Amino acid sequence: RDPDQARYKRLSKLLDNSHIERSFWANGYKPLSTLGQFVPQVKIGPYRVDFTLTNIPGVPRLKVVIELDGHEFHSTPKQRNSDTERIRKLQKLRWQIITFTGSQINSDVRGCVRETADLVGEFSELFRWMR
Repeated sequence: RDPDQARYKRLSKLLDNSHIERSFWANGYKPLSTLGQFVPQVKIGPYRVDFTLTNIPGVPRLKVVIELDGHEFHSTPKQRNSDTERIRKLQKLRWQIITFTGSQINSDVRGCVRETADLVGEFSELFRWMR
C-alpha cells in the first residue's frame, strides 16, 4: 500500500466542496508535497485557510498560506475588507500569503501550481539569505 496515496486520501476528506479547492489539491498535491508539508483546510488562530505549506527543507521558519478566492465569498466590499484584515493578521503571525482567484484556478490550475512552487522557491531564497 502506498503511504503517499493513503495520506492524499486522508487529507482529501478535509476539503470543502469547493470546485477550485479540489482542483488545486488534485493538481498540486504531488508537486507541492515535494517542497514541504502541503495540507488543506488548516486552522490558524481564529481563521481557517485553504492550504498551508510548511516544514520546507532548509527553511524551517518559512510558513506559506495558499488562499483561493472564489467569487461567491470574496466579491463584496465588506468581504474584501475582511479578507485584507485577515491577510494582515496572518502576515503578523509570519505567514507568507499566496492568493489566486477562482477564475485563475479555473482557467489554468497547473499554471497556478507552478507559480506557487516558483514563489515558494523565491521565499526560500529570501529566508535563507535573512538567516
